[in-house]
Amino acid sequence: MSAIEIYTGEALAELDRWFSRQIARFPDSLPVMKIWEHAESVRVMPPGSPRPGRFDVGYTPYWYETLENMSPFSPVEHEVVLKGAQIGFTGTCLEPFLLYYMGYDPSDILFISGTEELLKRWASRRLEPAINSYGYRDIIRPVTETSNTRRKGDNALSKEYLGCRMDMTSAQSAPGMRASDKRIMGRDEIDSAPGALTTGEGNWLQVSWARTNSWESRRKILDGSTPGGTYEESQIWQLFRQYDQRRYMVPCPHCGKFQTLETERMQPVYQDGELIDAVMLCEHCKDPIYNYHKTQILSRESGAHWAPTVEMNNRRGKSRQISSLYSPVGLLSWRGYYAEYIKAQNTPDGMRSFVNLYEGMPFRDAGTRPKMTTDVLERIRGTYRRGVVPRGALFLTMAIDVQRGSANDPGNPTRLEYEVMATGGGYRTWSIDYGRFLGEVHDPYSGAWEQLRTWAQQTGMRYRAVDGREFDVQVVFVDSGWKPNSETDPDQINTVYQFCSSFPYGWHPTKGMPSIKRKSNEQLDEFSASSGYRRYRIKRLESGTMLYEINTNIYKNRVYSSLNIKRRMDTDIQPPGFCDFPIDYGDSYFHGLTIEEKRQDGTFYTPRNARNEPLDLRVMNLCAADMWLDAKRLEAREQAHRAGASAEIIDQIDVGFVIRHLQAELGLLPQNEGQEFME
Repeated sequence: MSAIEIYTGEALAELDRWFSRQIARFPDSLPVMKIWEHAESVRVMPPGSPRPGRFDVGYTPYWYETLENMSPFSPVEHEVVLKGAQIGFTGTCLEPFLLYYMGYDPSDILFISGTEELLKRWASRRLEPAINSYGYRDIIRPVTETSNTRRKGDNALSKEYLGCRMDMTSAQSAPGMRASDKRIMGRDEIDSAPGALTTGEGNWLQVSWARTNSWESRRKILDGSTPGGTYEESQIWQLFRQYDQRRYMVPCPHCGKFQTLETERMQPVYQDGELIDAVMLCEHCKDPIYNYHKTQILSRESGAHWAPTVEMNNRRGKSRQISSLYSPVGLLSWRGYYAEYIKAQNTPDGMRSFVNLYEGMPFRDAGTRPKMTTDVLERIRGTYRRGVVPRGALFLTMAIDVQRGSANDPGNPTRLEYEVMATGGGYRTWSIDYGRFLGEVHDPYSGAWEQLRTWAQQTGMRYRAVDGREFDVQVVFVDSGWKPNSETDPDQINTVYQFCSSFPYGWHPTKGMPSIKRKSNEQLDEFSASSGYRRYRIKRLESGTMLYEINTNIYKNRVYSSLNIKRRMDTDIQPPGFCDFPIDYGDSYFHGLTIEEKRQDGTFYTPRNARNEPLDLRVMNLCAADMWLDAKRLEAREQAHRAGASAEIIDQIDVGFVIRHLQAELGLLPQNEGQEFME
C-alpha cells in the first residue's frame, strides 16, 4: 500500500480538519500590544483576590516600565527586581509576563522558583487561576496531537500550547534546567535557593541563563526576589548591581519635589499609647505625607518615575529596587509597615528580617571587628558609673567566666570573671558591673567560688537605679567549657555543675559552640537569623541540671553589630541594639571586647594569648537575656491559657508583648508622640 493510498477519503479529510484547527489557534497578526495592555484587555481577577474584576496595572504603576521592557519590541533582554513584600510583583508583573508569551506571542518558557515547595504552591495557587483569568485553558493542548494520543499537554509543572511549551522547575533541580532552549525565562524568589547546584554543575543562575543563549537579543528574562541574608550572601543583589540600579521617585503632594520613600523619614502617630498611624515626612519641606496620598504620588500622572542611580550604557539590562513602603493603598499600609518595624526592634535579629522583607534590601552585617579609637570609646561610654542601673533598663542578667590563669603571668591569675548586664526596649543593653573573684577554681566550695557565693548572699545580687529603684539579677550563666588542669578528673569537670546546683534556681552552666544546627525534631527558632540554626539549646544532664549550649557566632555578630551603632547625641533615646558602658570602664575592657577577628567563613578567631573575657561574658549575657524573655513569653501564654484566652490572643503574646509589659510596669512606655501629625 502506498503512502497516497493511506491518506484518501475520510482520513484525508480528518487530516485537513486537524491542520485547520492547529492553524486557527495561532495569532492572526504580529504582537502589537505591550504586556500590560494585553493583560488589561483580557484578564479578569477572580473573587477573593485583593482587587477582583478587570485587571488594572495602574493600581501598581511602578510596574509599567518593567512590563514595557519585557515586551517583544523593547531592546531590553533582562530585568532584575530587588523588592520588598506586598508590592504586587507576582500578580501584576510576573504572571502577565508569562501569560503574554503563552497566548499572545507564543514562545517556549522556562519558569524557575527558588524551592520545590514555592514552585508547587505557585503552580497550583497562582498559575492555574491566572490561566483561567486569561481564558487560555482551551489553547493548552499537546504539541503533537493524534487521534489515539493520551497526552493532554496540561501537567502540573508543564504546559503545551500553540506549538510551544512552558516548563517549571525549582532552582535545585539540575535536570529541570537541561530542558531545550527557551526564549522566555522567569526566575522568582532567587534568594530562597543556594547558589550552587547539588550536582556540582555550578551556579544555577548561570546554568539556567545558558538555556536562552540561542535567542540572544530576542530573549526576555525577568528576575525577582526579596533579598535573603547579607550583601555578601544575596544573589539577587549581585544581579541588581550588574545594571543601572533604579529607584522609584515620587513627588511630595505639598511641595512637588521628587524623592524616594525611606524608613528613616517615617513618624509614628500614637493615641493613648497605641500606634494608630504612621506618616512620611517630606525630604524637602518636612510636611507629613499620609498613606492615602500613595494613590496620587505613585501614579504616572503625578510624574512618578524610575531614576537610575548608576550611569551605565548597557541597554540590554535594567535593575530596580523597591520597598514595601510603595505598597498601594489597600495592601500594606504605612501603619502596618511601622508596626513591623517596631516588632523587629523588639526581636533578636529582627532587623535582619525586616530589612530583607520590608525594605527589600540585603542586611548589612556589621559583625566585623569594631575599631576602638578614642572617638569610638567616647561615643560608647555613657554618663553613668559602674554599679548604677540607668533609666530604660528592664531587667538584669549575669555571666561568669572561669579562668585557670597562668602561673608564669602575674597579670593572668586563676579567677572568676563576671559581667552584669541590663536589657531594655529594642534590645538596648547597658553594662552595669564588671569584676573578678580571685582564687582557685577547682573546688566549688572554696577559693573564688566561695567568694562569689559570699558576695551573692551579702548583696542579694541587687543593683540600684538612678531613681532609687532596685533591680535583682534574674538569671546567671556560668561558663562550663573551661579547661581544668586535669581533664580526666571528674571533680574538676563537674565543678561548675555542682556550684550551679547549689542554688535553688536561676543559675545555669553553659557551653559555647561555634554553631548549633537545628535538629529535624526541633521546633524552628523564630528569632534566629537562619531557619537551619538555633541561638541556644537546653540539655538536661543526668544530675537534673539544665545545660545551655550557646551559638557563639550568632551572639558575637550581634555584639560587633551593636558596637557599630552610632549614639544619638541630642537625645537619651538611642537606636535599637545600642550598647552603653559605664564612664569609668578602662580601655583594657574594650580591647578584650573587640579582640577577636571575624573570618570570611563567618567564624571568629582569637589571637594567641589574647584576653577575650569581656566578649565571652557579653555573649553569655545576651543569650541569658534571650532565654529569660523566652521563658517569660511562655509563662505569659500559660497564664492567658488558664484565664480562658482564645488561641488568637495567645498567639499575639510574643517577646515584644513581654517587653511592653515590663515597660508599663516601670512607666517606660512611649508617650503619645507624633500627634501633631494627626488630622
